[in-house]
Amino acid sequence: MRIFHISDLHIGKSLLNISRINSLNHTLNYILSQIKDKKCDVLLIAGDIFDNYTPTYECESIYYTFLNNLFHISSLKQVIIIAGNHDSANLLKTTANILKSLKVSIVTEISSDLNNEIVDIYEENKLALRVLAVPYIRDKDVYFKNASTLKFNKEQAYANFVHEHYKKLTNYAFDTNKDNAPIIAMGHMFITNCSLTDDEKQNHIVGLLGEISKDIFDERLSYVALGHIHKYQEIVKNKIVYSGTPMPMTFSEAKYENKQGIVQIDIDANKEVHIEHIEIPVDTILISLNGTKDIIERELDKLALNTDLQYIVEVILDAKDYSIDLSSHFSDYVQNYDNITIAKVCDISINKGLKLYESENFESTLNKLKDVNFVIDSLLDNAFKEDEEQKQSVKDTFFELLTIMQEQDNNIHK
Repeated sequence: MRIFHISDLHIGKSLLNISRINSLNHTLNYILSQIKDKKCDVLLIAGDIFDNYTPTYECESIYYTFLNNLFHISSLKQVIIIAGNHDSANLLKTTANILKSLKVSIVTEISSDLNNEIVDIYEENKLALRVLAVPYIRDKDVYFKNASTLKFNKEQAYANFVHEHYKKLTNYAFDTNKDNAPIIAMGHMFITNCSLTDDEKQNHIVGLLGEISKDIFDERLSYVALGHIHKYQEIVKNKIVYSGTPMPMTFSEAKYENKQGIVQIDIDANKEVHIEHIEIPVDTILISLNGTKDIIERELDKLALNTDLQYIVEVILDAKDYSIDLSSHFSDYVQNYDNITIAKVCDISINKGLKLYESENFESTLNKLKDVNFVIDSLLDNAFKEDEEQKQSVKDTFFELLTIMQEQDNNIHK
């Protein structure tokens, strides 16, 4: 059985108002060619199909065209999609029943009926593969359906709920697995100690609700296909894997050594698992250029010579010796270069804050930022400098409001 695992398509995502539709179509066409050429049996898409809850008509058209093209690949027996945190469960659910006729199974929400999260693939009337398709578990699934969990710390309550749900589903799946078929799980979550992109470090740095231990996954599972984190990585070698995005979404994602792609999983007759990472070639290169005005202009001239590739460029300029209009200078400079688009220009001093996320002290910084006192003190120190009286007044008001909100929250769930 050959399985492909992808995730985080983020259809509709732009880069600083630059459309990535052409690059996305290039990526999806490459995935289709690999599925056909390598005779893939099952495709798993582990969440974040769209970039937001209200995709445009063009984005929905890309999605349905991709699924229709998959249907016409003879080797492909099943496509399994789970909703991610960026996806509207209601939107995906709207066409789920119709798409079953295209060999597509979509799971948008967890259910009290565990069978709704199990997709079985048969060969010659025998169960060949069982997939536990668990979508992104939202806060409401934990707190509103299980008010008693509020007696725990919210982060711990969430982790406990996710652990129990996977445990129940996995035990049920193995207990009812009469043909002893391999079982794999899907998920869209943030696993503790996974490797983040610079952008993800910034997004997760305050409030790590949803941080889950890899130990929630039963050792009997043959493979775990994860989405949510954009870097390809094996949390447990050959077993628990983030496929990452199929194409770089940001400049920070473009610079990592493990490039975007597809995870190919082969399960043999003895249920031995072998995985391979298939890198997807890009049609447009995202690149950051650092240095003085003269250095960057020379680098742009070099890029312009490679007319076979398109470039989207972030300029990080050491502008201390120049009095130039940063917003227009480099856009004007490349106006005759058809293969270069300037996405962003900033002074190198603005980028110094990024060093926080690249430092070896990231974990200790992360722990500090879980402390609300540390966060509020840091913000007030910046805002009010030496005005201690004003600083204390704002801090007192903040904590009064925080107390009122917590009391209201507790009353709702009594």
